[in-house]
Amino acid sequence: MTNQHIANTIKEVKLLLGESIEDALYQDLQVGTRNYSLDEAYEFKRDLLESANKVRVVLLDQALEDKELEAFADEVNIPLLGLVSHEDGFLPVIVHTGKKRRINVHLVHPNDLEETTLQEVKDRLIKNEAGELVLMGAFSYRSLVSEHDENEVPKDLSPVKRLFRLLGEEKRDIFYVFVYAAFVGIVSLTLPLGIQATVELVSGGVVFSSIYLLVGLVLLGILAAGGLQILQMTMVEYIQRRVFTKAALEFTFRLPRMKVESLTNLHTPELVNRFFDVLTIQKGLPKLFGDLMSGTIQILFGLLLLSFYHPFFVFFGLVLVLTLVLIFRLTGPKGLQSSIQESKYKYKVVYWLEEIARVLNSFKISGNTNLPIKKTEYNVNSYLLHRKAHFRVLLSQYSYIVLFKAAITGGLLIIGTSLVISREITLGQFVASEVIIILILSSVEKIITYMDVIYDMLTAVDKISQVTDLPLEKVGGIDLRKDEVDRGFSIEIKNMSYAYPGSEALALKDINLAISCGTKLCISGPNDSGKTTLTNTLAGLNHKYKGMITINNYSLRDLDYINMRDKIAKNVSQEDIFEGSILDNITVGKPQVSVSDAIEAIHMVGLSDKVNTLPNGLNTHILSGGKGFSSSFVSKLILARCLVKKPKLMILNDFFHSFQRSEKEKLIGLVMDMSICTVVAVSNDPAVMSACDRVILMDDGRIEADGSYKELLAAGHLKDLVND
Repeated sequence: MTNQHIANTIKEVKLLLGESIEDALYQDLQVGTRNYSLDEAYEFKRDLLESANKVRVVLLDQALEDKELEAFADEVNIPLLGLVSHEDGFLPVIVHTGKKRRINVHLVHPNDLEETTLQEVKDRLIKNEAGELVLMGAFSYRSLVSEHDENEVPKDLSPVKRLFRLLGEEKRDIFYVFVYAAFVGIVSLTLPLGIQATVELVSGGVVFSSIYLLVGLVLLGILAAGGLQILQMTMVEYIQRRVFTKAALEFTFRLPRMKVESLTNLHTPELVNRFFDVLTIQKGLPKLFGDLMSGTIQILFGLLLLSFYHPFFVFFGLVLVLTLVLIFRLTGPKGLQSSIQESKYKYKVVYWLEEIARVLNSFKISGNTNLPIKKTEYNVNSYLLHRKAHFRVLLSQYSYIVLFKAAITGGLLIIGTSLVISREITLGQFVASEVIIILILSSVEKIITYMDVIYDMLTAVDKISQVTDLPLEKVGGIDLRKDEVDRGFSIEIKNMSYAYPGSEALALKDINLAISCGTKLCISGPNDSGKTTLTNTLAGLNHKYKGMITINNYSLRDLDYINMRDKIAKNVSQEDIFEGSILDNITVGKPQVSVSDAIEAIHMVGLSDKVNTLPNGLNTHILSGGKGFSSSFVSKLILARCLVKKPKLMILNDFFHSFQRSEKEKLIGLVMDMSICTVVAVSNDPAVMSACDRVILMDDGRIEADGSYKELLAAGHLKDLVND
């Protein structure tokens, strides 16, 4: 197995999704030669996922029982990927539904595809530890409202273009909705035409049987229009579901891959609140594709029908269209801007309420304080101010239409009457034209009334883009070979400096440091000395540094970040415990980590007895931030998460300070005994410093001293950090 199998698999999947792959991207997938042995199925799958991401294809796992495979393959309409055992190791297999719901199966070879059947490969599909078949569904990924260049720089799109981009993803179903709306518009005109014919039949003294037949046809037209509207509503419902699903998947896909530097001045949980604007879009779609589209089509067909009655009605149509264009041109931009400002303060209100809930005890302990009410009042008043401005725009638009409607209705009654008297149109045509005009004006009024829906949808896509415009980390790079990883990580830093985005001050200044494989290094120093910034940069979280960082002689810039981080463990804050089971919080869903690995890690940190006494054991549900558990339990859980990866580089930021002395010594010994693991610990604790091989002292972004704990202590470098 080689990376040529990956390139061919991705190319075939793109074709099955109705897209082609650019030659440059296809060649890029084939760069370098990587061979995969039989026990490297996980590495192959990971590289397949990354290569798919490069060409905007998302692969999602689906575990199945053997008996479910055929039914599942027949039900889905997307390509499915799996791995089958082969005499040379394993091969990718692609399963997809072709014409007449025929299930097509192809094995991917370096130079061609081999057609086979589902029955032939079923027993050879590679399974997970639970004995389930694991297939990956392939979806073409395209951002709903954002567009980026090859360097992940977002393009500046207006809210209107963003909305059209979102709707463009559903153009086929929108076309069907448009067709249904057109038929509804045509059929709805049977009412005025029927009235015209009925009036003319009655005035002509025609027998009532003909009138009954005509009335029956009119009623049939009304029922047909209702049936078409039901089909239209059904199609819109499908579009609503897909928009929600695509938005949820896009947020899930993008959030873990965002550049940390782009989030420096943002509070990510608050930023994700923009997802609620997807619901705004959902609610707006029925009105956009229902009432607004039907009203627009009804106006067009109505004006077309009126033009056959008398040339004057052509003039009426032009005046109507020009009036609408003028109203939207004069008030539209102002309405959109006021809607965006209104939404801005709406989110500020929600954010402040979330902050109150987050630090609830702080406000309780503070006693008598009016800060929560004061800030809420300010944000609500700002919201109401912009809401009022937005409402004035809507009110002005509706007022113009009311005045226009009154003038047109009165004028047409007078002119229509004179046309009947002068016998330029018949009485039936006059009645029908008035009914059509009333329908047209009602449609115009409906469009104006629903303009707030359009503004809300445009504002929604603008808010969603605040998340989807954020750049992602690069995909792909050099994978560290297994033999290189097995001997541990050696790190070399030369002349490295770093400044946070938007800041001219350097957080790290001319850092030079060499760490050999298996070294236990402690980084000490006062606050704001650059310790955390340095460790974040080593973990590949800060990208815009100057100078050189290498891991095992590979430049950090060239390495595949995902592959590299598979070998790196870094402790996080207690807030990074997510809602889920204890097992989920240890394994974080990594497929190569087994339950037995998690049990071993729990035992190593001394949590076995505590976890085993819980009613649900490893499946015990834990709340966000570990609420309900002690801080030491949560800290040990985080350490277990680090250990279960069997890392080659472990980074611990101020981890041991919260433990009592006996526990601290035990855990420090546990970490320091990991022979092939390079450890970088940030701490001013003498127990940690003395356990490490080396200590570096940082101050103001520079390395001020480097040596053993005893050497630095004797030289007086640690006098401000360590008590005598």
